[in-house]
Amino acid sequence: MLKVVVWPFVALVALFLFYQPIKEQFLAGNITRVKVGILELNMKETDLPSVSDQSVATALLDLPETGVVTLLFAGKSGYNQCAGDQDLQQFDEEFTAPFEDLERRGLVTLKETNDADGKCLFVEPTDRGLTARRFISDLIAAQLKTAKAN
Repeated sequence: MLKVVVWPFVALVALFLFYQPIKEQFLAGNITRVKVGILELNMKETDLPSVSDQSVATALLDLPETGVVTLLFAGKSGYNQCAGDQDLQQFDEEFTAPFEDLERRGLVTLKETNDADGKCLFVEPTDRGLTARRFISDLIAAQLKTAKAN
């Protein structure tokens, strides 16, 4: 029982003690593989796809996970995302924020619609969004090719 309680504490102390040296090594490009449990990922830049369009790279900078998922889910022709039974105030504020972030980045266009499911947003990727989506897909594929399970 003591091992179960102690190991997370030891891991946190080790992370705290070695954070700066690990960060420096990573930023210097000296760390090319990261292993977490049974999964090993290749971090060597030359093995990963790159974005040639600077506007796409800028749009993807600090993109939240919800934005990545939305962009991947949008496909080539877009999709309707409906609020359902949510009240219109919630639709306007909480519901639309991730989509509006993608629109500000120039990755999608939004069009409000109404259908049987309630108030909806039609989310359609722009050319920049399609390029970003292709890059994210290529990046995932490259990581899956290099991932090794022990």
